[in-house]
Order: sequence, then structure tokens, then C-alpha cells
Amino acid sequence: MTRPAAILITLATLMLVAGCGGGSTKKRAGSVLQVGPRPIVSKEGEFRTVIPRGYTNYPSVAQYWANGPQEDGFVASVIVIRKGVSREVGISTYVHRLMRFLRPLIRRASHLEPLSVNGEPALAMDYFVTATGSLKGKVTHVRQVFVKHGAWVFFIRDITLPAQYAASLPALDEVLRNWHWL
Repeated sequence: MTRPAAILITLATLMLVAGCGGGSTKKRAGSVLQVGPRPIVSKEGEFRTVIPRGYTNYPSVAQYWANGPQEDGFVASVIVIRKGVSREVGISTYVHRLMRFLRPLIRRASHLEPLSVNGEPALAMDYFVTATGSLKGKVTHVRQVFVKHGAWVFFIRDITLPAQYAASLPALDEVLRNWHWL
């Protein structure tokens, strides 16, 4: 494996488990809430979706990152990253292999739930992890959707504090409902 590939895989795994470190008290969701969702194309141009109502675009190394409401120093976020995978590996096989590695690192993992993202089979689950970085020690609730498209697995992640979780689900649903492969 090449060094850049190893670094990318390590980053993707850390983001999956640690939930991107939460955020910091310096990040804000923005002072102006938009009236409706705003269309956006992913960083590499593979899909189009929306920045949900009440969320703002947060350009980063991720394919997509939208910051939402802040509570107790934590910014609710919907983030999409991708990882290359063999075209022969299905999403179910990929996620089950990944779960064997992740189970010891996450808490209260739900059962995998089948769903679809713009016609592609997907799996979703909820779990809890302890934040790192400036919010070290805070428990975060993650709703994770895994979808394979071509040679990529996309990790669509809603990261919140447990108290924010119910309020954040409409934003994730809005992102998924408006998802279109390009």
C-alpha cells in the first residue's frame, strides 16, 4: 500500500470512529439560517444533494460537510467521506467486515438497517463514540449510512450530541432525499 493510501485509510477510519473530533467552540453554524435547502455538488463531483435547512456549508477535505446547530460547544454535522473499494465487493460484505474491526471501538451499535440512496443499496446504523480533540470525553451519537457507488464506499454521517440527535435527523433525511449520483 502506498503512503498516501495508508494515510487516507487511517484518516477515514479515525473519522468514522471518532466522529471527526466533534468540533470546537470556535466553529459556529453561521448567523443566518437559510429558508430552504441549498443545492451543492460534492467535492469530487460524484453526487449532488443539498445543504439542509438550518445548516451551512463547511468546505473541508471531506466530500461534503454541513454544520448545523451548536449545543454545549458541539456543532451538529452531516459529513460525507469516501473510500476506494474493489468493484467486486458488495456493500453488505464491506460493512460487515468493517464492523468486525469497529465493534470494540463504538458503543451501543444498532443493527444494520437496509435502505437506498438514489437507487443504490445502502446500510444504516446508529452508534455512540467518545469525542476527541477539544471536546474530548463527550459522548456523541452517530447515524452512519454506508453506500457503494462504483469503486467507492461513501460514509454519510450525522454526528451530534445525544440531546441533538432527534432534531438532527430531518437534516440527514433531507440530504439523503435530495441525493443524486452524477
